[in-house]
Formats: sequence, C-alpha cells, structure tokens
Amino acid sequence: MKVDRKKARAEVDVVSVVEWCPASPPARRMFLLVRRPDKGLLAGLYEFPTTSNISLNGEDNHIELASEQIKLLIASPISSLHPRGDSEPECHPDHYHIVHVRSAGEIQHVFSHIKKTYRVQWVLIGGGREPPRLKASFPNNSLDQKGQKSTGKSLQAIWIPIEGVAEAK
Repeated sequence: MKVDRKKARAEVDVVSVVEWCPASPPARRMFLLVRRPDKGLLAGLYEFPTTSNISLNGEDNHIELASEQIKLLIASPISSLHPRGDSEPECHPDHYHIVHVRSAGEIQHVFSHIKKTYRVQWVLIGGGREPPRLKASFPNNSLDQKGQKSTGKSLQAIWIPIEGVAEAK
C-alpha cells in the first residue's frame, strides 16, 4: 500500500543583513543581529533580522520590509531610502539614513514539510558617530507578516563588529 505524501508547502522569508557605517571613519562596520527565543530550534542564538512568511503573490517590496524591520528594532530616527532618481544623501554625523537596500540572492532549503526560500538583502545605514540606538526589546511576532500568535516573549537586538559576526552566540 502506497502512502500519499503531502506536498511540501512553499514559504519565503526575507533575511536582512543590516550594516551600519559611521559618517567617519568609514572602516568601522557594525552589523545588527537579533537573539532568537529561548525555546525552540536554535534557541538563544543570534541571527540576522528576518521577516517570515512573506506573500508569494505580492510585489517585490524589499525596501518597505527593510524599513519596517528597522522601525521595529532601532530607536534612533532613520530617514528612509530616497526614491530612485534622487541623489544619495551625504553621510551626516548627526542623523541616520538608509543608504541602500540591495538583493544578495536567494537560498533554498527543503525540509520534509516545507520548501523554504530565503531572500537575502543587504541594508546599509549611514550616518552618526555611534551605531543607532536599539529598542530594549520587541515582540516575538513583530516580524511575522501573517500575525501568527507568539509566546509573548520579547527578542533583543545588538550591534556586532564585522569581526564578531561569525562567533556571535
């Protein structure tokens, strides 16, 4: 007797590699990481901010997704990316702005029940002398567009220098 297997459902997550570069000196690069919940798969580890289960039918709205993630995680005011055709703003030591949002490709992973596509984007924030101030915490479900219920726990974000990203735990 042959057992019919369910077809794996397709899901798309957008992973934002958020980088901050100061107005000067430009060599000091920092990356934003989010701590995963204390329970579940990969509990307590750090990851890049992710928007889960985005609409497969919607337009490619990566700039809006990046802006929404930044609003949820960062307390410092940040100017949005200028529309196409405008010149990029100058790095100013007293305010932050999104310099660009660029696609970094897609990665597919097939689990037994889910075909997951990770769309990676690089978000560059410029300005300021220190990294933008982060919110103390944010709700676990705040990055889920489907509004699925969470445990109510909050997550925390940190800025890590480029040298420390690989060892972040």
